[in-house]
Amino acid sequence: QAYLEHLRAETDPSVLAVAAADKLNNAHAIVADIRAAEGPGAWARFNAPPEDQLGYYRSLCAAFGSRTPEFLSREVRAAVEEIHVLTDLDAETAAWQAAQEGRSK
Repeated sequence: QAYLEHLRAETDPSVLAVAAADKLNNAHAIVADIRAAEGPGAWARFNAPPEDQLGYYRSLCAAFGSRTPEFLSREVRAAVEEIHVLTDLDAETAAWQAAQEGRSK
């Protein structure tokens, strides 16, 4: 949440472009993880549940908005949409919960 607030307050276009490029790279890594996973579990490594992570990435899209170069904003939005399309939220949430329970033992 603090990072999103920082982005919303940021006025330097270069800082925003670097942040968007970093988040685009992260989103592409998530897409690759989802595609490589044999069944649910791609989200198990995250501390927050899949729904929260998806919400975070959607919030990033809004924070970047028109404040980054159009091609970059478009690519971030496309990657986040691909994550959403590829994610079976119910199955991934169940796998995430099981992983969290396993960590706490």
